[in-house]
Amino acid sequence: MRRHGRHKWKRKATAERFVAEGATVVLAGRRRELGEAIASGLGGSATFRTTDVSIEVDVRALITFTFERHGRIDCLFNNAGGPGQTGGIEGLDVELFDAAMELAESHVRVNSISPGAIATGIFGKVFGMEHAAADATSAQMAKVFAGAQPIPRAGLPADIAAAALFLASDDSTFMAGQDLVVDGCMITGRAWSPSQAVYAQMRKAFGVDE
Repeated sequence: MRRHGRHKWKRKATAERFVAEGATVVLAGRRRELGEAIASGLGGSATFRTTDVSIEVDVRALITFTFERHGRIDCLFNNAGGPGQTGGIEGLDVELFDAAMELAESHVRVNSISPGAIATGIFGKVFGMEHAAADATSAQMAKVFAGAQPIPRAGLPADIAAAALFLASDDSTFMAGQDLVVDGCMITGRAWSPSQAVYAQMRKAFGVDE
């Protein structure tokens, strides 16, 4: 397995992993020049289609393009992301849906991946940086996030790629409607050692024996 240290695009790591496993992939995104460069680097197993997934007609065109070129779709990896809302919840427009139960009856499995602190340029974009400048912060983010979770390193795009490959493989054929958390144990709270140090201080303050 190839390891990926710095990434301009999280989808790049996933596409590389899928191609390495023998898959034919269609990459989609708004950044045509970057997307075409990534597809070209993956050889004949990858093509790129300029797509804004927030626009339905673009998504329909992407699906049509894929069927016309390859005849079928075995797996969709919906990995579009954008800067999160930094203000309050006033005016937040959220639509929730869960199609997993309905589609499972047609042997279509719907799962999701919840990433933790993955070192990509998306955090720079939160603060208004341009794409190229934000992408260049990936290595810096890897250092910033090294201690953000109990596993003492930042998450990498390769971590998400491995999870996506598993969910797309025959090894997960009985999984549907699940959320796979890939966050270095962040969901459990603070790192173990600092937590134990705090507990030790509390026991001392309360006069509790070790």
